[in-house]
Amino acid sequence: MIQRKNHIFWFASILVLFLIIYTLSSVLMPFVAGIILAYFLDPIVDRLEELGLWRSLSTFFVLTAFMLCSAGCFLLLFPVIAAQLSNLTIFLPNIVNKIQPLFEFVSSFLNSNMKSESEDLFPSSVGSILEGGGGS
Repeated sequence: MIQRKNHIFWFASILVLFLIIYTLSSVLMPFVAGIILAYFLDPIVDRLEELGLWRSLSTFFVLTAFMLCSAGCFLLLFPVIAAQLSNLTIFLPNIVNKIQPLFEFVSSFLNSNMKSESEDLFPSSVGSILEGGGGS
């Protein structure tokens, strides 16, 4: 009996923890990003510290280098992404026009299947019973 209560307690605790994490996920995301960043950049800071640089100064250098590399990557990728989005806005009407017959076919197919299935599930005698005809 005690073990069962113990299992229930841990299950409820884990459930509450996941609920809290899910609820606060938008708030926790910067912290998760910071933890990941620190995990990958800490060995570089440690290496610079071994070479005789103060930890605060080596942290400054590593973070500055990381920010410059990130900004450089953004500046390199921004024109490519902008051109791709521009092409998408140009070609999107053509793509929609080409796909529209497919959507119409699927929609008519699903509607006809739903209609035939509903007739199979509810034969006409059920409809007459519901209307008060007695089914005969």
